[in-house]
Amino acid sequence: MPERIFASGIVGVNTKLNGILVVDAVFTRIAEQRLSFHLIKLKCQMKLWRMVKAAKQVDLDQKTTRIRAQGATRDSTVTALRYQSIKNASERFALGRADVKHLFGISESTQFRYEKQNPVLKPAIADRLERFNRICQQALELFEDETETQRWLSTPKVALEGQTPLSALSTDAGAKKVEEMLYRAEYGMFG
Repeated sequence: MPERIFASGIVGVNTKLNGILVVDAVFTRIAEQRLSFHLIKLKCQMKLWRMVKAAKQVDLDQKTTRIRAQGATRDSTVTALRYQSIKNASERFALGRADVKHLFGISESTQFRYEKQNPVLKPAIADRLERFNRICQQALELFEDETETQRWLSTPKVALEGQTPLSALSTDAGAKKVEEMLYRAEYGMFG
């Protein structure tokens, strides 16, 4: 005759078969779902913690200034980035002048001029820099190591048709592919 047990408010039914205690499959499934829920909750908490940590980091080299947007309304302003922020990103990820030219569309002669003057970046270049920083930050959060992130960004990938993720970041379509690869790796969806 089966007897009822109470565990964490869940009612399960136990039966004995040849002297072995058999736990109802429903009880086991509910326990697995609870464990899965707690693992997902823990992963979300860790991701939130990383996002808060990243938001708290202040990079003084990337100080921004506010300028009026051309053709915009009186009250709207945009945040402008200076060339120094590109220089910092290139030093951090060991990018040469040719890489900066390919990624951000700044010729080498213009790079020399920008190094002397440190001007405000044009909107198109600022967008490329923001995209680059966003995806590099996403990769850094995934790999949790700057050296491993640099290695991954500079290794050719089959999914990018033999391109490196760094070279794919020069276009919007390539950046979306890299971003998708990172999301798939983060959530364990390979293949």
